[in-house]
Amino acid sequence: MLRVEIKRALNSRMFYLTLLLGVAALLPGLYSYLDGRSPALVALDPFYFNSYEGWLWAYMDGLMPVAVPLLVTLPAASSYLQDKQTGYLTFLLMRGHRSSYLRAKIISNFLSGGLSVFIPLLILFAVTYTTLPAGLPKQLRLLEVGAFGFLLRPAPLLYILILSGVGFLFGGVYATFALSLSAVTSSRYVVMAAPFVLFHVANFGLTILRLEHWTPPVVLVPFAVTTTSWVTVLGGLAIPAVISALLLFYMWRKEFSSA
Repeated sequence: MLRVEIKRALNSRMFYLTLLLGVAALLPGLYSYLDGRSPALVALDPFYFNSYEGWLWAYMDGLMPVAVPLLVTLPAASSYLQDKQTGYLTFLLMRGHRSSYLRAKIISNFLSGGLSVFIPLLILFAVTYTTLPAGLPKQLRLLEVGAFGFLLRPAPLLYILILSGVGFLFGGVYATFALSLSAVTSSRYVVMAAPFVLFHVANFGLTILRLEHWTPPVVLVPFAVTTTSWVTVLGGLAIPAVISALLLFYMWRKEFSSA
C-alpha cells in the first residue's frame, strides 16, 4: 500500500508540474542576485558573486517563500478526498486496508510536500554551483545570522543542506496540515487553499505582535531575521504539526475505526 501511494504522489504530472513551478519561483531571486554583475566587482574579489550566497539570495528574495504553502498541496494533499469521492476508499476499506491506507497516505503526502521544496532548492544549488565560483568573499553580502548562520563561513555546503532540510520539513508539515483538513471538509479547494491562508494570516498577526522570528516565512527562511534559532524553527513547525496530528486522529476515529 505504501509503495502504491508513494508512486501515485511522486510519479504524477502534478508533482512534476509542482517541481517546475518551484524552480520558476526561485528564478526571480537569482536574477536579483546577478543583477549588476560587472567585471570590476569580480576584479575586486573573485568570489563577490558566488554559488553559496547566490543560492541563499535566490531562495530569500524569490517567490518561493510566498508560494511554498500552495505548492506543497498540489501533488497529493487533496487525494484523500478524491479517493473518497470516487469510491476508491470504500473499496479499500471493504478489503480491510484501514490503517495501512491512512498511514501510506500520510507518508506519501508528507514526502511529496517536502520534495516539492527540497528538489527545486537542490536544482537551484546545482545551477549556482556550476555557474558561479564555489567560494566565499572576504566581505559577505549576507550576514552570518539567524538559526544555523554560524555555519555559513566554515561550512557553507552543510549550511545549505540544513536549510534545504528545513524546507523539506516545512513542505511536509504544511502538506500534512492540508491533508488533515479532509477530516472537517469535503472541499478539495479548501484543503489546498487553507495552508496558504494560515501561512499569510499567521505572518500578518505575528508581525503585528513583533514576533517576526516566529512567522511562517521566517521559519522557512530563518536567515531572513537575525533573531531566529533552532527553537523558533522547530517551534514554528511544531504548531501546525500538532494541529495536523489532532485532525488526523479525529479522521481516524470518524472514518476508519468503525469502518
